[in-house]
Amino acid sequence: MVLFFVRCHPQPEVEVEFNDWHLPHMARLASVDGYDSVHRYRTLGDGPKYLGLYEVQDDKLHEALGGDLDARHPNTYIDGPKYDNEILPHVDHFEYSFYLARDGREGDVVGDGPVAVFLADPDEGERPAFIERLVSEVAPELERDPRVVSTSVREALHDPQVPPLGFSPTPSVLMLIQFADVDGARSFVADPPAALAEEGAELTAYGLVAQLFPMPREELFRPEAGEKAKQEILAAIAAAGA
Repeated sequence: MVLFFVRCHPQPEVEVEFNDWHLPHMARLASVDGYDSVHRYRTLGDGPKYLGLYEVQDDKLHEALGGDLDARHPNTYIDGPKYDNEILPHVDHFEYSFYLARDGREGDVVGDGPVAVFLADPDEGERPAFIERLVSEVAPELERDPRVVSTSVREALHDPQVPPLGFSPTPSVLMLIQFADVDGARSFVADPPAALAEEGAELTAYGLVAQLFPMPREELFRPEAGEKAKQEILAAIAAAGA
């Protein structure tokens, strides 16, 4: 399984237009063969405001990223020119990251720059207190662990325009934990600190195999640049999973 993150931060003057484009775009992507889940989160705190999280089957990644340029899946780039010309110039941050768990959710960690993904879905009435506890108590404690480089907490955006399409509902809280190395990620996930373990949520680890950041704005969707980047991503994932 490949975990594919897209982090972005539209400027306030185009945020409505960005969401008007991005929500149906994600719903269309979810219909492309190879996507196992599509979720959207808002960052709580510093950093890019929006995070798109996609789970993609390893052997379908080429199709999920758009396939051959001359046979691009029709759902991957609808209204692309509008996005390129009217919205993209006003987006301050883009970051594409691909993570791999060799055998799916319970697989070994491979590659460099691993992350653990902590997912929780507290009752709606308990959610504010749960998030506050993660941000003010759990995250600072985790960041004192020498294996941990950073943490970030995000809250799900439950968008009615993005249908579940048979996927499990989006967990309402996401914490990303970045590690210095694979061994640290393995040991952390195998025996989570009490502050996190007692929350009783799912915790899985992935290894970073390819990252595009920063990518110059003019390069993002230029066909030849996009194809080159895609091939590099596929090669890195194939090598890591070998």
